[in-house]
Amino acid sequence: MFSNAPPRNADAYTPIPRDPYGSDAFEEKKGGYELVSLFFTAALWGMVCAVALCGGGLIDSCGGETANILLIVLAVVAAAYLIEVGCSSARKYLFNAHTSEGAADYLNRLKATTPVLYWKMVCYHTDVWYDKDGDRKERRVNTWQGRKDFHFDGWEDGSGPTTALRNHSVVKLRVLKEKTFQDDYTRELYAKCGQDFVSENRWRDQKYDIHENIAIEGFQQRLLAIQDADNLPWWASPGWFVLSSLFGLTWPFRMVLNSQACRAQFKIVKVITCHPPQSQSPFGVPPLPTV
Repeated sequence: MFSNAPPRNADAYTPIPRDPYGSDAFEEKKGGYELVSLFFTAALWGMVCAVALCGGGLIDSCGGETANILLIVLAVVAAAYLIEVGCSSARKYLFNAHTSEGAADYLNRLKATTPVLYWKMVCYHTDVWYDKDGDRKERRVNTWQGRKDFHFDGWEDGSGPTTALRNHSVVKLRVLKEKTFQDDYTRELYAKCGQDFVSENRWRDQKYDIHENIAIEGFQQRLLAIQDADNLPWWASPGWFVLSSLFGLTWPFRMVLNSQACRAQFKIVKVITCHPPQSQSPFGVPPLPTV
């Protein structure tokens, strides 16, 4: 058993508070992003009402040119509304639905899959110029990008059990992934490999960005776990989601979905192992030669 691995009896399935607003358009962000769906829904209905009032002659100053402008604005707002619907996490959950047993099997497959650890580095510089008014302009120019994989000797799953999925009828499950290390040697070797990658390539341009990544084949961040697929409630149906969205009702649909479904997260943990070279003494002193 690795000392850095979570306890085997720990349950990685952790319920999180429901969103009282019912919006999950950008649930991982901070600030006002939880109101994005409401904003686009209200804007869409506002423009529909404006066009209807204009077309019905209820606005005296609404001539032909004004009506055309309103129609153009309505088309732009409707397009933005549909883009938000297509990018929403609600759509990702509903179109990746599994039974509770199927969701548990999916998580167990992720737990049994060998991870890939790697760094991605981008070298760039900033072009600066001044426009005709004397205003300073900047533009980032990427000139090189590369990847380096971290090669390890072994790994072990450090995730918790998936049994708690069966405790709720519908679960909006967010899956996370994380790496940890068996010992200090592995941790220090990983850090050194990343530093070496930077040292080997930072000369390519003035600035650089580097990101650590862990890849697990088949990984999807969001899924919907359903206890009884034969009695699927309407608010967990992809068809009803599409229909409500087409009629400009995506916000109230998400209110119902978030109020009824349990929101939870599950963390996939990979414990990474590297072995020191056999010629290296555990005390840092080279071994004595044999006679």
